[in-house]
Amino acid sequence: MPDKKITELQVAPPITGDDIGILVNNGTDYQYAFSQLLSYISQNIATGCNVTFVSTVPQNNTGKNSDVAINITTGAFYQKQVNNWINTYTLPASSTSNGSGITYGLGEPNASSGQINDTYINTANGRFYQKATAGWQQVFSMLNGPTGGPGPKGDTGLPGLNGKSLLNGLLDPSNQATGVDGDFYINTSTYTLFGPKRNSDWGSGTVIVPIDFDLKADKTYVDRLIEDSGFIKSDDIDQGLTITSEKKIKLDLESKSLITPTLSVTWLLHKADGSDYMNPVSSLKALTVDKGVKADLAAKYNYPAPSPVQSLPQPQTAGGLFAGTPFPAANTPSGTVPLNNIVADSTYNVTFAKPKSGLIVAGSQVAFPTGNDTTSDSASIAFRGRGFLISAADLTLQQIQENYNAGAFQASRARTFNSVTAGVGNFIWYIYDAALGEYTSIILNGVEAYFTAFAFQSRVTIVNNAGVNTSLIIGRSNAPNAFTNVSLAFS
Repeated sequence: MPDKKITELQVAPPITGDDIGILVNNGTDYQYAFSQLLSYISQNIATGCNVTFVSTVPQNNTGKNSDVAINITTGAFYQKQVNNWINTYTLPASSTSNGSGITYGLGEPNASSGQINDTYINTANGRFYQKATAGWQQVFSMLNGPTGGPGPKGDTGLPGLNGKSLLNGLLDPSNQATGVDGDFYINTSTYTLFGPKRNSDWGSGTVIVPIDFDLKADKTYVDRLIEDSGFIKSDDIDQGLTITSEKKIKLDLESKSLITPTLSVTWLLHKADGSDYMNPVSSLKALTVDKGVKADLAAKYNYPAPSPVQSLPQPQTAGGLFAGTPFPAANTPSGTVPLNNIVADSTYNVTFAKPKSGLIVAGSQVAFPTGNDTTSDSASIAFRGRGFLISAADLTLQQIQENYNAGAFQASRARTFNSVTAGVGNFIWYIYDAALGEYTSIILNGVEAYFTAFAFQSRVTIVNNAGVNTSLIIGRSNAPNAFTNVSLAFS
């Protein structure tokens, strides 16, 4: 049979260990079994790290990196790293004392097992653990050796692109002489930002400080404040101007609002003879009573805890009725201030104050505010006469007194009555405190003067609700049956 090329040979069926192959060595042909080839490969070609047992420290010219050698005499584990054998772990010596035991099992060690310095071997992955105070700690692994040393230095990379610059100066930048495309530039005299430079042109720039803080009409005030004096003047502190530890000026344009107090009052009311008034106790903060009443006042105040945008008074005192009294804590009533025998119109208040803060910006000027911010609450009492309008054929003095004391309080003779109707045979009567003076005008339905339709009657004196004699003015229509559902305005 003629010789064939290898490519002309038939493809072999699946190979077994009993199959025979041909080996040519120095011109001589040999036959070998495939089982011999497999044995050679397993013994001479390492696909991972090898584990050997030694009785001395292995020589550095043996083994390859990551191989492991176990000294059967000392229990030391060596691993080859960067061409050198390193002692990475040593089994504890046999001893009757605690901490010399070696156990093994599948999986991680149980946290409650073993004693300090005991060794545990996870046979599933070749990891060695040693028990410490904090529990089992991994100290060695047959699977993954310690981190290798740094690798060889890589090749030098290509040069990077040139970066861009932020330039500055006292004058505007020159298109020809200053910077390159992509750069930025700040004119520190005018605080104008230019850039990025494009096509060798800086452009017109943008002012980055639009407000000229012309403090005290002196543009160098801030510089001199730091360089000459080195500190902020005491009357500037807390007025919106502060200085940081780095000697930088901080302008505060915000101002906290002042907390507002709330006044509470109790009025005790008496008639002129000292007996109780018709409503002897009141807590109204705007109270009106009959002329002749005597009033006693008990007042106190409180205030809520300030929010982050609110401020307490500075100093922490109250003004008005409570000047000189102790300042209470938030949500706590103050002490009571009493006033007795009040007989004239009066207003009483509690006032909080603090110096104005923040800064006032007007155009290009910034100024410190002057004066105080204030908040307050008040209570008042007014002493008044009364008045009434009635339809009647005639009135007795007793009827006049009863209607007057039930009438509305009046601070003036001017008063408008709507839906006025005189009953059959009745006149219209307007009666009020003579201290207000006689009316001089009457307007019917908002248009027509009607003064001559009324005439003044003789004045009378009655006793008011405070027990005080009071003279009354009486105006009466000249004719009965004169009005049906009209408006009458007296003034």
